[in-house]
Amino acid sequence: MAEQSIVKEVTYVQVDAPKIGDYITYDEAPRSYLTAGKFYTVIKFDEGDAVIIDDEGDSFDTWYCKDFTAYKLVEPTKPADESFIEVNGLRYDKVEGDVRVGDYITASHDFKDITLGKKYEVYALDSDGDGLIRDDDDCERFVYANRIQAIYRRALSEREESFVKFGREVDEFKVGDIVQIIQEPTNGNGYNVVGSIHEIDLVGHILPHLKKVTPRQINSNTYTEFNDIKLIAPVERLK
Repeated sequence: MAEQSIVKEVTYVQVDAPKIGDYITYDEAPRSYLTAGKFYTVIKFDEGDAVIIDDEGDSFDTWYCKDFTAYKLVEPTKPADESFIEVNGLRYDKVEGDVRVGDYITASHDFKDITLGKKYEVYALDSDGDGLIRDDDDCERFVYANRIQAIYRRALSEREESFVKFGREVDEFKVGDIVQIIQEPTNGNGYNVVGSIHEIDLVGHILPHLKKVTPRQINSNTYTEFNDIKLIAPVERLK
């Protein structure tokens, strides 16, 4: 293993022969204008001999003083940043608290079908807060809440958060849900009062339908674009 030397918190690794930009040092200074132990940068080669700048600012050819040790600078390795991960170009930040659907987790125990340190997406939760994942064998299984080591969560918009906090997929509406209009409806359904609260009475193939109540400006259907409403209270919480 190559000898290493630490100089001013910078790591240099010994090499057999220097290159331009590498460093040389002498255990004993061969000239009065050189300092023992000082690292000199190789600026060029003259007929194969390293040339440095000495203590007086002059070029020094090492032709007569080849008893030096050569080093190269090793860029310090940054410690792994465990505060976030990236999945499909999206950032997931490490968070504390209970796991949610859509989070990624690592498990603190080494199971045969779960790899320590590997991140697994949580697809569902049970009543105990255990997270449903797909393990290394692509089988569904729950990871006990007390064995979840780290949780990574994508920063959500306020609208996305309105679904996730209730354990819903984004845009997962059900009949009986209470929703709020967050912008003037894209499809002009007459409910143009931003902030108004409504109940879903039908979930169509593409769009949810709002229960017809007054006041409304026009007498048309009330199918509403997903992006125009957010979930206020899921029907399960209203029973």
